[in-house]
Amino acid sequence: MRRVVLILALFLAGPAAPSAAAEVDHRALAERAVTAHILPGYERLLAAATALEGAAKTCDAETTIGAYHAAFDAWMGVSHLSFGPAEAEGRLFSIAFWPDAKGYTPKTLRRLIAAEDPSVDDPDAFAETSVAGKGLFALDFLLFDPEISVAGAAEYRCRLTVAIAHDMARTSGEILSAWRDGYAALFRSAGAEDNVVYLGAAEPTQALYKAALAGLRATLDLRLDRPLGTLRAPHPRRAEAWRSGRSLRNIRLSLAAVDGMYETVFAPALTDADDAPIRSAFDYAEKSAAAAPEPLTEAVGDPGRRIRIDALRGAVHSLHDTVAAGLGVALGVAQGFNATDGD
Repeated sequence: MRRVVLILALFLAGPAAPSAAAEVDHRALAERAVTAHILPGYERLLAAATALEGAAKTCDAETTIGAYHAAFDAWMGVSHLSFGPAEAEGRLFSIAFWPDAKGYTPKTLRRLIAAEDPSVDDPDAFAETSVAGKGLFALDFLLFDPEISVAGAAEYRCRLTVAIAHDMARTSGEILSAWRDGYAALFRSAGAEDNVVYLGAAEPTQALYKAALAGLRATLDLRLDRPLGTLRAPHPRRAEAWRSGRSLRNIRLSLAAVDGMYETVFAPALTDADDAPIRSAFDYAEKSAAAAPEPLTEAVGDPGRRIRIDALRGAVHSLHDTVAAGLGVALGVAQGFNATDGD
């Protein structure tokens, strides 16, 4: 009898109150992402890549290096957005082909320089060059590698640098144009009957959530675990952009970029209770990154300094797990698979 009464009481009480996730305005979240994070990020990248092309044309190493760092900084602001226009036509790899475990980038650059390949003077022809010979990591070799930075004729290396910078500006412009000319509308109209890319209103939210996790995972697996190796066998030359001394800078900028997306796009949709642990985890990871010793390539092999890199790794791992456990549930979306997942 008591069971019957309980069932009747539940029936009369009606459905349970909706969860916080059910109250997320996914259209508003997509709008914030487009207007406050995605478009501004790619605008900065295009501006920095265009400035890099102008600097490269001076053939002055110091001027070009300064512009290279500014362009890399801008790339770190959007590198986690590895979906949509960035993913299409291999654009992501044209800007940042890394990791390059088999050394395709130096091989491609040596071949171009040795042959003084004339494609560097024809943007359309150079666009067909392997991604290994393009983008920021090709410039990392051209500007900082002790062998390739002096290989062949200086005049040809300058033309090659200009060609790479122009191709990067062109690719950045294509990504930005694709967002402006159609992809942003798909994001904003998710769930509409004529939207064949985002079939449900929550799908852009899921794409952004996955991008945040993939960005954190890249920092953990690629930017930290690869150079850390083991205490007895660290791998400093597996660090990202180690030739130009950017390894820790990239970690800090990547964390800041994902944090920026979180604060701008996700946090307004969360309750204070959902936000607090994620905010705390971001703060701790970024504080750990700020305290990590430079340069990373030396710190991973020095037991006295390595402990702080290990602490940073632990903080990023905790941040990733906190976001994975809390954000998706709060937003009502699942992680699914991303480009960093294994088979």
